[in-house]
Amino acid sequence: DDSSFQFEDDLTIFTESVKTRTAHPRKAKQVRIRTNFGCKDPGSINNGNVERLFNSNANGWTSSTKIESTIQTMIDHNIGAATLQETWCIGDYEREIRGFLVLHHNYNEREPDWTGRERRGVAIILSPRFRKAYERAGSLPPIKTPQDNPRFKGRFIGVTLRFPNFDSYGKRIKGNSTFFLTSIYHPYEPQHYDDFNDLVATLLSQSPPKATILIGQDINADVGTKLTPDSADFSDVLGPHGFDKRNEKGSQILSLFQTM
Repeated sequence: DDSSFQFEDDLTIFTESVKTRTAHPRKAKQVRIRTNFGCKDPGSINNGNVERLFNSNANGWTSSTKIESTIQTMIDHNIGAATLQETWCIGDYEREIRGFLVLHHNYNEREPDWTGRERRGVAIILSPRFRKAYERAGSLPPIKTPQDNPRFKGRFIGVTLRFPNFDSYGKRIKGNSTFFLTSIYHPYEPQHYDDFNDLVATLLSQSPPKATILIGQDINADVGTKLTPDSADFSDVLGPHGFDKRNEKGSQILSLFQTM
């Protein structure tokens, strides 16, 4: 959905369940967030500043061509932050690329008994403006899945952002708006899904008090819509758009978001 909206609560979710070859906004899930901070144009709609974010399963973010394409896309489309899953890069690191800050998390080395691809890797990319918000929040170390958890490491990273508040005329006013931005890659295997959701709940609980939580994720599940049968219990976390199908993993993750 490429529409703008006003925050009404402290949880915003944008998901991507279709793998894409490139992290491009026309192929990735996008949201535009209308905020009450950073406004310098009194004539803007609702006196707010629109911040554009996108989320994508990168299906590998290891080539210099794809990395450069992602950064250029963010510049061309004025994207404030991007959340990526399945980078397939190794380790935890921070890296600057053309003024953009990349914060990455994955396992440091492959477990000897792993089979199949299992490359994982999650990343958050901050534009210069969002990087300032990260620094304003104290450049707090990202919250990540622990390296001593072989099943789930490389699947969660979250950072705190803090933006100054402005009134409708662009004048700086007291206080800041705090956000906790995450990139999450859920396991495909049903037997691990519920345990991972429990870990996600624990990690999200470590976000700053009163922070607005923004979640970019590949959920590896079918959640359906509010029009899907038996959706009454999930009406507060589901919208009307999407595929009209839900599986057990979808019900599990919807139950998780209901508790937040």
